[in-house]
Amino acid sequence: MRAYIVTLVFVSVIAVFNLKAQEPGDYDYVYTSLNKAMENPEWVYHLDLSGGRMKDLPEELDSFPNLITLNLSKNKISLLSPVLGSLTDLEELNLSKNNFSIIPPQIGNLKQLQKLDLSKNNIREIPGEIGELKNLEELDLWDNQIVKISEEISGLQSLKNLNLRGNTLSNELEEKLKKWLPTTNIYFSSSCRCGF
Repeated sequence: MRAYIVTLVFVSVIAVFNLKAQEPGDYDYVYTSLNKAMENPEWVYHLDLSGGRMKDLPEELDSFPNLITLNLSKNKISLLSPVLGSLTDLEELNLSKNNFSIIPPQIGNLKQLQKLDLSKNNIREIPGEIGELKNLEELDLWDNQIVKISEEISGLQSLKNLNLRGNTLSNELEEKLKKWLPTTNIYFSSSCRCGF
């Protein structure tokens, strides 16, 4: 009986600590308000500002030295400012469903990045700086207007999956990508040879 009570108390203590994991300052806490996050910027590890009407990257982003995940999807961002390059500890970045067409060279500063989602934008060219993201495992470029990808993409040695569906790439570029990234799963759109 005594062992049962000790076990019950121990399990109760663990449950209380687990319930507390979603408070500001906790590692798992996801901030959904820029103003709230600015109250204690050093406590911000995860920031989700998706689904707003943001037209620009918030300049305040460089105030978060410990930011690990950033979700700015489903906004109206048309220009990625250099502030993006200040997020050097970022591991996940979601900029999908916006309106920008240029990836700034500062993207190369995000050396810790593991997942990058740039799907559903108007991107036409992937710059050479993308090849500096040595820890990148997932790159989603689905549904853009990509026609040019720099050979420096071959520097993505950790890349497991590259989604290029929804882009009209030349056969020549597809073949180059297969050579540049021989161990990566690359997903292309199926070519329609419909006889038209």
